[in-house]
Amino acid sequence: MIVLGTRAKGQAKALNQQLNAINITNVVASDQIGRFPDASAPDALQRVLGITTTRDQGESRFIQIHGASAAMTSVTFNGERVPSPEGDVRQIALDAVPVDVLETIEVAKAITPDMDAEAIGGSVNLVTKRAPDQQILYVNRPISE
Repeated sequence: MIVLGTRAKGQAKALNQQLNAINITNVVASDQIGRFPDASAPDALQRVLGITTTRDQGESRFIQIHGASAAMTSVTFNGERVPSPEGDVRQIALDAVPVDVLETIEVAKAITPDMDAEAIGGSVNLVTKRAPDQQILYVNRPISE
């Protein structure tokens, strides 16, 4: 049996992406998200500097960037814009998005000319995990008492 390992690239890659961004951007990788007991995307995002969440019925639901209204935040999944499910409300409730399906969360705090004009407050891109290119076997050793 040959055992090969790879170095975790998640948060290191995210920090590199932040460094090379043309605007003010925060990127959080799944390995960093997994260190906290957050269940949904807004819960994980509230740990990023400059982001607050609006709570509804005790759950973090809407995202606010730098104090701007949640209606001024654009939300995309894998780069595709997500429209509001309600006709009269612009903000998007993200409390139903579990962090287990996310690879990275990219927050653009300053818009650039290539972004939609409705992202006045900023933009949040939720990047989902993809299937691996090869078979992966994870082995966990049970903790003995």
